[in-house]
Amino acid sequence: MLSRCANFADHDGVRLITNDVCDFLQKVPDVTDEVFRFGTESPASILLDAVEQLENQSPKADDNIQLIRANLVEAVDTCVSIRS
Repeated sequence: MLSRCANFADHDGVRLITNDVCDFLQKVPDVTDEVFRFGTESPASILLDAVEQLENQSPKADDNIQLIRANLVEAVDTCVSIRS
């Protein structure tokens, strides 16, 4: 059964309302895309991979940190900005 969908523009996205659901659709921020996009090699993405490797007790964690050492502060700042 098809249901009607009403769209309402909001200041930062679009609200989609049907009889059953109210969803909010918005653009993924560029910084989030930079970190989580498949195949990205940004310092923040490598830092997140290092955290995952550390949790798995893999020596690759240290390799990743060494790889981004010059950009470590930038990587941390990027990850923090995504969380806010």
